[in-house]
Amino acid sequence: MRYSFFGNRLVGTFSKKYCPQRKDNTWSILSRWIHLQWGVSELPHPDKSGKGEDAYFVQDNAAGVFDGVGGWESKGVDPSLYPNELAKKTAEMVKLKGPCHVVEALEYAAQHTSAVGSSTAAVVGYCKEKDRLVGLNLGDSGFLQIRNGTVLCRTTEQQHFFNCPFQLGTGSRNVVQDGEFIEWSLEIGDTLILGTDGLFDNMKMDELLELIAEGDEAGQSPSVLAHRIAQTAMEFSMDENKTSPFAEMANEAGFIFLGGKRDDITVIVGKVKE
Repeated sequence: MRYSFFGNRLVGTFSKKYCPQRKDNTWSILSRWIHLQWGVSELPHPDKSGKGEDAYFVQDNAAGVFDGVGGWESKGVDPSLYPNELAKKTAEMVKLKGPCHVVEALEYAAQHTSAVGSSTAAVVGYCKEKDRLVGLNLGDSGFLQIRNGTVLCRTTEQQHFFNCPFQLGTGSRNVVQDGEFIEWSLEIGDTLILGTDGLFDNMKMDELLELIAEGDEAGQSPSVLAHRIAQTAMEFSMDENKTSPFAEMANEAGFIFLGGKRDDITVIVGKVKE
């Protein structure tokens, strides 16, 4: 279970990250024909009878993942309602305005979601006009860009304190502008990974890169690769002897924890195609 944050807002990050850009003009000409091919896998917490608290959307060249804060359950609130409404409203606005406006779509959704609860959010969209991947991460979900087997760019996890991520929603002082804004260049063949914290809490980066490399070698589709990544992360989450990223963070925060962290796991794989 993670915690909700109430009271005065703590200091957030307001940053815009750039990654290495191409120096020639060829890519700008080719960019009008590229698109993102998506694959999704959503696995619920193994102890929650098939009902998870994650949500996601895929809309044309945009996608997003949302992780409902489980602490609301102790208040008699279904933690899945808020992230699902937030995802739906974000997707509707992206469909109306286009992928370039994915961050504005999230902001609109946050302002018009009526369900009680709170959620992290990670959204991206390929903006043809800018020839860039634009987006925002708020909380401990996130996304990364992989090129030639190497992590080129990755968002930063945002927490008020251990296991209390930045979040949008009822009673939270966080707003979309507290998130980490990104603007990255893309090349054909790049792989994008969006995931809720159930992925990143249980799978180390070298383990993730190994799965992606094996998938590329086998010619796996984004859907097949997304499912394999999510399923492997779920297996790791139930391994009581594994030194997971979550266990390492818990120990650094002064807690004794061993093994994986059981959780909902949502993975979106995007492939940059012509």
